[in-house]
Amino acid sequence: MNKRNDYLCVENCKIWNHFCKLELLIRIYIHTMKKSILSILMLIITGITTTAMAQEIVQGAAIVFDEDIHDYGDVPHGGNGTFAFVFKNTGSEPLLISNAKGSCGCTVPTWPKEPIAPGASASIDVTYDTQRVGAINKSVTIMSNAVNDPVKVIQIAGTVLAPLAVDGVETIQEEVKPMIQPVKVEPIVEKVIIEPVPMTKEETKAAAKAAKAAAKADKAAAKAKAKADKIAVKAVEVKA
Repeated sequence: MNKRNDYLCVENCKIWNHFCKLELLIRIYIHTMKKSILSILMLIITGITTTAMAQEIVQGAAIVFDEDIHDYGDVPHGGNGTFAFVFKNTGSEPLLISNAKGSCGCTVPTWPKEPIAPGASASIDVTYDTQRVGAINKSVTIMSNAVNDPVKVIQIAGTVLAPLAVDGVETIQEEVKPMIQPVKVEPIVEKVIIEPVPMTKEETKAAAKAAKAAAKADKAAAKAKAKADKIAVKAVEVKA
């Protein structure tokens, strides 16, 4: 009986060992498969990313602007009418701008004459003549070796205000004021000298006679008054 039990224990141990080995092999297989699946997924993702990046890089020169239309808004008369249109060469070869032309003589573009390397940025300066009052609605046509847009059109918009609407009446008055100088008016006073007019001989004699007559009259009046005073004194004494 004991021998049989020992035999069964040994057999059970062998079975258990086989089962453990099988479990270990299954775990190793699953772990290996996970790594393989992850590797395959990484390869797929890498391939997709590489393809997308390859598609983004254009074979040849390519021009892409930050903005195609610029609105100046309200511009003062004679103000700054220049704006820089920034662009980038997103292609794989140097970008060369051969020409840029405004829609009229009031719109003048200035562009780089040297080639723009792949991945590099540059700008085209567009200047509008702000001496022209009114609405701005002009365009600039750009010709280059860009495979994506060999003939590119950019636009400008806005309004140039009239001089009075910008400067106002105060500005005009400030310009005129220095031209007006105050004038001091001083009163003119003339001195008038009255000179005596000489008398004739007849007038001199008549004046002398008149003076003598006046003197006599004064004396007579003085005598008469003196007499009157004496009489008045006597009359007072008599009453007393």
